[in-house]
Amino acid sequence: MVRPPPPTRRIPPHISMPAGAACLLAGGLAAQTPPVGLDTYAGSASCEECHTQTYARWQSSHHALAERLTSHDLDAPAFDDQPPIEHGSQISEARLAAGQLELVTTGPDGKRRPYAALRAFGHDPLRQYLVDFGGGRLQVSELAFEPASGQWFDVFGDEDRRSGEWGHWTGRGMNWNSMCAACHNTAVAKVYNARDDSYATRLLEHGVGCESCHGPLADHVAARRAQAPLSVAAPVRLGADLMLDTCGSCHARRSDLTEAFVPGQRFLDHYSPVIPDLTDTYYPDGQVNAEDFEFVSFMGSRMHGEGVRCGDCHDPHSGQLLARGNDLCLRCHVGKIDPDTHSHHAPGTPGHNCVDCHMPLTVYMDRDARRDHGFTVPDPALTLEAGVPNACGRCHLDREPNWIATRATEWYGERLERPTARRARLLARARSGRTDLAEELLALMAEEPSALWRASLVSATEAVLGDGAVRAALLKATDDPSPLVRERSVRALEPLIAAGDGESARAVDALLADPLRAVRVAAAWTLRGIETEEPAGSDLPGAREELRFFLDLHEDQPSGAWQKAVYRLATGDTAGAEALLRRAQAWDPLSPVYPHDLAVVLAGAGRPLEAREVLEQATARSAGDPGLWLSLALARNETDDLEGAIVAFETALELNPDNARAWYNLGLAHSAAGADKRALECLGRCEGLAPASPEVPWARATILYRLGRRAETAAALERVLRLAPDHAGARELFGLINRR
Repeated sequence: MVRPPPPTRRIPPHISMPAGAACLLAGGLAAQTPPVGLDTYAGSASCEECHTQTYARWQSSHHALAERLTSHDLDAPAFDDQPPIEHGSQISEARLAAGQLELVTTGPDGKRRPYAALRAFGHDPLRQYLVDFGGGRLQVSELAFEPASGQWFDVFGDEDRRSGEWGHWTGRGMNWNSMCAACHNTAVAKVYNARDDSYATRLLEHGVGCESCHGPLADHVAARRAQAPLSVAAPVRLGADLMLDTCGSCHARRSDLTEAFVPGQRFLDHYSPVIPDLTDTYYPDGQVNAEDFEFVSFMGSRMHGEGVRCGDCHDPHSGQLLARGNDLCLRCHVGKIDPDTHSHHAPGTPGHNCVDCHMPLTVYMDRDARRDHGFTVPDPALTLEAGVPNACGRCHLDREPNWIATRATEWYGERLERPTARRARLLARARSGRTDLAEELLALMAEEPSALWRASLVSATEAVLGDGAVRAALLKATDDPSPLVRERSVRALEPLIAAGDGESARAVDALLADPLRAVRVAAAWTLRGIETEEPAGSDLPGAREELRFFLDLHEDQPSGAWQKAVYRLATGDTAGAEALLRRAQAWDPLSPVYPHDLAVVLAGAGRPLEAREVLEQATARSAGDPGLWLSLALARNETDDLEGAIVAFETALELNPDNARAWYNLGLAHSAAGADKRALECLGRCEGLAPASPEVPWARATILYRLGRRAETAAALERVLRLAPDHAGARELFGLINRR
């Protein structure tokens, strides 16, 4: 088992946190009705009348117990006579006080106080508890109880999160209404009021009930009670793919596009998933890294490609496996795989079970070990090349990677050289910053059978976007049969469209009428601020309306406020963008993204001193972020504080010595201060990091010319012109030198 790194506090460019649903209407009150009225639901208890055995299997499942009211019988042992809970630098307490279950821990003001535990959240292997913070807001405790050991612990391990942080249990990262409610309960409506930052969340019942997977059943129950023919109000029987989409509605790391998902509808009509790309959310071979859940990993697996679905391995009502150990896998693989010879491990030992190698465990929340559903093949060579973990190394912690790679090669030989290994290596190289990938990337895009992995490869084109053949491939991908590939191609084309690529804009404009909402919303986002006509003859809501709905949906989170600010800025509402960025910064004060973007907005509005003050405060809060120091250096320079700018540039480079932009600007700052020797040293460092930029030798040439060092000036100018033959300044200066 491996433990993933602590979740990053940085916000990705697209919202990707599982969340409930809301729509902000004019006036600021979110309309939080479920997709159909609550009166169309019957409640799980009604199902027991006819489906007694099925109901009994469900009633004790993790789904049924995903959330419940606390009870003395079930929860008192966790609170009665418990020792102090030491976590990080804090000491908390779980106690019974006058018959009430209480957690005594640090609150939003940094002070320790008791909080009543209202509801149990989760069942096994751990249980957290919900606390009422007023205004309809519930928060999920970072303290969790492990029934198997009878121990309390902090789900964030030794992170020692503090009050005021987004990820502290009192912060928005642990807000139940937004982050948790929808997948632990049935028919949830978030009901967020942006005017006073409050909630009036509604739901049908606690836990994942029957209608979470079968849809609203009030008419069906009424028909059965009236003994109507079975054909009357019969539940819709879902095919395997639509059932998979229903599972994915909770078992995926994704953005909610609507609040209206009902079983039987397409996943991509309501969600946009996070997939393997150039971030570290997944490893390059598709193994989970961050808390990615199961759906996307499975979508990229060979199992999915061969038609396997959730119900082939799991009882949908109890959640239990249909068979134990290798017997489950051998229901399909009998005669194809002999576990004894294939695994090279003795029966009854770790490594003999199929899942030990192909579904490795990752521990989340400090105690929750979950199996990877990507069904990947261990690749020790990829571990050596790119640091990607493999199942062998996760178990054989006492062995060096070279030893593991040698054994794997002896046992499996050429079978390790698979197309999936080639794909993983390419993604690993792309993440490392390599740009010589276009030809191989295009070949893989053309031959990849998995829609999930084609979409991932499309996302990887970010590394080689300047290549004309890559652009052509992206334009072709906008017509891919897979809506996921179409959506990612739209995202990938965004920089080209922002740079004025009309053909790409027209291709994306056509997707405003795509059959799937995820594609339409991505297209509307990419074309934000660009005037186009809505598609004629469509009975679908306008894509831009759907985009605004999505942005309003997430306004109660800092990342949502940030993304809405970006939209407001693109559509000319600078004041609205500023207000949203200030809100995002207040809600997540340690993120470097929000103060940076707020400073950009302020500077663009002609308020450089305010922009600088925002960055001064941000670097005081997050002194270890090199990007903030670089931004502050530029802001100080803009406000005529050259000495302060040099200090900030140097601080940024102490934190990240490989930042070419910082070396370049520090060189210019030293030149302006008259320290030409130091300026040339800095520009030399920059040129080593960015050898393809003509601006760096051009800056050197101007300094050298001023110093009268003609031969060195000429050499620098020759380099400029090799990189940019049409560089007007270099040509003019070269001519001046030659005339003299």
